[in-house]
Parts: sequence; C-alpha cells; structure tokens
Amino acid sequence: AGGEYRDHFRADFHAEDDTGVIVDLQESPDDWGLFVQDEFVVSKTVSINLGVRHDEYPVFGGSTNPRLAVILSPTQRTFVKFLHGRAFRAPSIYELHYSGFANPTLEPERIRSAEAVLEHYIGRSARVTAALFSNQIHDLISIDTLGSGVFENFDDVTSEGIEMEFQRDWARGFGLKT
Repeated sequence: AGGEYRDHFRADFHAEDDTGVIVDLQESPDDWGLFVQDEFVVSKTVSINLGVRHDEYPVFGGSTNPRLAVILSPTQRTFVKFLHGRAFRAPSIYELHYSGFANPTLEPERIRSAEAVLEHYIGRSARVTAALFSNQIHDLISIDTLGSGVFENFDDVTSEGIEMEFQRDWARGFGLKT
C-alpha cells in the first residue's frame, strides 16, 4: 500500500509570437494518489495479484483503476499469466494551453489492457516468452493539426498483437535478448 502527493509549486506557461504574448499562465496545481496491492496464494500452482489505485486531480476529479493478475505455474519452469488492468493519464499544462487557447473540454486518456503470457525457463540462464495483448485507449490526447491546432481527445485506439522474446544471460553481465 502507498500514496503519492505532488504539489507543483509553480507551473509557468508562457508563449508568444510576432503579434505579442499569446498566453502567460502561472498555476500551482496539486494532485495525489493512493494504491494498494496484495498477492493471494491459492495453491502451489495458482496465485492471484489484486490491486487498485485512486488518483485525484483538481481539474478532472478522481479516477479509480483496478489491476488483476492470475498466475499459473504448471511446472517449476513454466508460468502462464493472465493480466488485466485500467489506467489513465491526465493532460499536462502544455497540452491544456497549447497555442494559447485553453481547451476546457480536454479529458484524461484512459486505457484498458489485457494480456496472456507464457514464460518458460530453459536451464538457469535462458528464457522464452510469448504474449498476446490488447490495449484499448479511450480519449487519446493528440494535437489537431488539421483544425484548431490545440490538443484534443480523439477517437478510441486499439492495439493488439503478439510478442515473442528469447533471453540468455552469461557470466560477467553479458546477455542476449531478441
């Protein structure tokens, strides 16, 4: 369990062009978060990790995001992991006030992720990993280069794929990862 508090004592945002000052802001935002996580060992071959994090921002309010992992170990060298979680990212002062135009409708990005991982150890120094993943990003923050020129929330983005990795470690810190 833990917590985090950030007090941005002074955040300056100043922009100007040939016509003069576009924006001159001085803010002192603060935000905080609390989180807790625990592992439950169900049996010799099954464990469950549960976690939750709550963040609070004065401009956007709060966001509570859970995380879950189910880890199976059918053998001493093989692990199967099922992971699911949510998270978010609040826009920065730069994104909120880019080009001198405040965007009061800009919302935090939110992501939902799911992953299935197979991990197998070969001897003491090698490992093979394969993973299937899906990430769904909602309200992606990006600059509108064709319109207003300010940061906006755009359509949802989905990223799905497969990852494979081989890792081998040798003495004296040498290793290979592909």
